[in-house]
Amino acid sequence: MKYELLGGYLFSFLVEGFVLWQYASGLFEPKRPVKERMIKLAVLYLVLCFMAMLQVKLLNTVLYVLVNFMIIYAHYQVKWYSAGFHVIILTAIMGFCEMVPYYMIEYFVSSFFIRSDVGSIYLFIALSKISFLSISCLLIHFLKKRKKGKEQQDKCVVWLIFIPIASELVILTFYKISDASYFSPTLNWMVSLSAVFLLAANIIVFEINQHDQRKNAELARMRLLLQKESYSAEHYQAMLQRNEEQAIFVHDIKNHLIAIAALNGQQEENNNAANGQQAEKNAVNGRQEDKVDAYIQKLLQPQGLYTVSHLCQHELLNAILCHWQQQCMGKGIAFDARVQSQAADFLDDYDMAALFGNLLDNAYEAAVKAPEPYIEVDVSIKADTVYRMVRVVNSCLEDPFLKYGDSLPTSKPDKQLHGLGLLSVRRVVEKYQGHMKLYFDTGTRTFHALVLLKWQPGTSNTKQNGKGFRKPLK
Repeated sequence: MKYELLGGYLFSFLVEGFVLWQYASGLFEPKRPVKERMIKLAVLYLVLCFMAMLQVKLLNTVLYVLVNFMIIYAHYQVKWYSAGFHVIILTAIMGFCEMVPYYMIEYFVSSFFIRSDVGSIYLFIALSKISFLSISCLLIHFLKKRKKGKEQQDKCVVWLIFIPIASELVILTFYKISDASYFSPTLNWMVSLSAVFLLAANIIVFEINQHDQRKNAELARMRLLLQKESYSAEHYQAMLQRNEEQAIFVHDIKNHLIAIAALNGQQEENNNAANGQQAEKNAVNGRQEDKVDAYIQKLLQPQGLYTVSHLCQHELLNAILCHWQQQCMGKGIAFDARVQSQAADFLDDYDMAALFGNLLDNAYEAAVKAPEPYIEVDVSIKADTVYRMVRVVNSCLEDPFLKYGDSLPTSKPDKQLHGLGLLSVRRVVEKYQGHMKLYFDTGTRTFHALVLLKWQPGTSNTKQNGKGFRKPLK
């Protein structure tokens, strides 16, 4: 009986750990890797299971609250008081889901508490944990709807609640049948296994529903990603057009200033030829004309009129780099770009905007918080290979991997519209059969993004007029 009781506790805490995992992952942003969270949850709940064998209710309740608080507060982005509130809510739900089935069984099956067979224990565990699972599922659904910035929740989860209700009715029927007739040991084990499988079926249905919601959210994010990339490409295309118009305007302004300077010089010669009566007046006008001529000559200097920087030969990439150079200058961030000739010409314009735009956006977001901010961009051709290397290095205040693991969430307030940059970069890397490596250098406190792309013959993008944007494939 001792081993059967241990098996019941193990199964009970397995379900409770699953509920806690779904609850915390559904409501809070993680700050530790998935593997680390799973291992710590399994170890702590295993300790809870063996402590429960002592059958001290107050001790079990206190340990359950402390362990759940440690798991939520240490592994998710949540305030301590919020973690405590949710832990108390879960504890109250679990207590409610054990008390209500207890009195329901006492009402329908009066002899239940007289017997202490294995089948009765497993039926009670299945009944209470199905209730715990279903109520937690509903709570997650409604809390997600109330949280701002979350995806639209699937309303079918409300209808799925009829499955655990039907399962509980089946278990109560098992209880009633066992009370009215004698069960052999074999039949008793069969009923116990049926209850366990019924609980497992509820867990599987719940997990399938969560999986569908995650897939739908991922699909929505991918659509948003493609839309964001399209807007980025159009933005840089418009920037190229503005730069071209600005260059024409600056060129025309220079011509106008040259013409004005010539007219000013001609007027000065005419004033010098004037008669003596106008000599004093002409001297004053001459001084004013000298000032005007000096001012015009100053404007005609290269630094007098705004011109677009030239960082590389490819016009689109140059526009992207110049845009982020201006952004960095506004925040006092040192910006250095080195692009080898024809190193990025093979990239599609759309992919080029997505790759460099997102890498520099992430670098800018991290560097702006550093005490001595800078960003370095290096695009080169790997010697004697078909690969091209894109390296972006930026100063970074802290190691993001220590806090978030492999996932690097955005710090921008709108999580739904942002945080898609690395997804976009990975899409480009996969398209060009490349590789990407991200790491943090603790010695220099810099974040490194290394992208290796494979050049394929015939993929060279020779259009460099900024007007040849290709739309993504549908």
